[in-house]
Amino acid sequence: LTGAVRSPKLTISSNLDRVVADQLRNVVGAQVAAAESKIRARVDSLVDEKSAPVKARIAELRSEADRRVADARAQLDGEKQRLDAQVKALSGGLVALP
Repeated sequence: LTGAVRSPKLTISSNLDRVVADQLRNVVGAQVAAAESKIRARVDSLVDEKSAPVKARIAELRSEADRRVADARAQLDGEKQRLDAQVKALSGGLVALP
């Protein structure tokens, strides 16, 4: 309260505007975070849905490739043993393949 008795002046200050703005920011922030979480979950779901067949096909191809490599190694080992036996037979057992 300032001024003369005949014309007093009243000055009022408050932090109400800052408190309301802070609370509004908190509420909006929480809503934005919830919406972002919901959207991320939906995107993850769509990605999983669309990528599942591709991942399954990759697993099939990897399994097939592993099987083919194992078959080729077995065939190679068999041929090596056969050649080793031929070398031993021809050299009288003096030479062997590594």
